Amino acid sequence: MNVSIIKKIKEGINMNLDKFRGTCIQAVNYFGIEPQKRQAIEECAELIQAICKDLRGKEHNVEEEMADVFIMLEQLTHIYDNDKIEKFKEEKINKLQKLL
Repeated sequence: MNVSIIKKIKEGINMNLDKFRGTCIQAVNYFGIEPQKRQAIEECAELIQAICKDLRGKEHNVEEEMADVFIMLEQLTHIYDNDKIEKFKEEKINKLQKLL
């Protein structure tokens, strides 16, 4: 792949990531911490329901609900201690890697 193409792709990813993170921070500041925690609970519940529908062979919207949860998880990283989150993520991925 051409180096300039790779650079443009990386710039696009970073720009989108910056927009994503910035919007999530704005949402927490605009709506408030407690309402966004409640919204995260609701979105997780909807994902659980969608996965259950999929497991029963029914029409589902798992991908849409995953997107909602992903957005809420990003917001939660601006509410809770991100250093702790990263530490736990590393520990858990290492544990998973050992199981594989």
